[in-house]
Amino acid sequence: MGTGRLVGPDAERTTFEDLATMILTAYALNGRRSGERAKDGLAHLRSFFTFDRAPDITSDRIAAYIQHRQQESAAPATIRYELSCLRRAFNLAIRAGKATHKPYVPSVSVDNARKGFFEPADFEAVAQLLPEPLRPFARFLYLTGWRSGEARGLTWAGVDFEAGVIRLETGV
Repeated sequence: MGTGRLVGPDAERTTFEDLATMILTAYALNGRRSGERAKDGLAHLRSFFTFDRAPDITSDRIAAYIQHRQQESAAPATIRYELSCLRRAFNLAIRAGKATHKPYVPSVSVDNARKGFFEPADFEAVAQLLPEPLRPFARFLYLTGWRSGEARGLTWAGVDFEAGVIRLETGV
């Protein structure tokens, strides 16, 4: 009430651990495969915000977290992901009536676009160093630009020999 906002007992007592539980529950309920990645991100957040109540997680405190992670040499994309977990947790808490507001969460700029090209001769030199059973798979990835997880999920149903097409099914 001293801040000019009426905060109910649920919102006042909500802790970071409550926020973390909410996001993991939401990931599990929605069947999101990124749940394990979220656990990793939350582990870093937890080490910093362990004893914080949700109302105490302010923009200043989040900025301190960003500096802390940068000093630990965390990649900008990693920090950005962790912050997105924190944003999501606050959104879920507000929806559940466990928080009254979401603090401003600054963004971290990420410049990790791939640059350059892997010329065919360079690729073949690398492919020759691979064990023979992996060479066709590596060539497929090189020619299609697919990620290895996408290619591992390829089934014969995605191959159309008549049209000369390989389709990447949605959800793969």
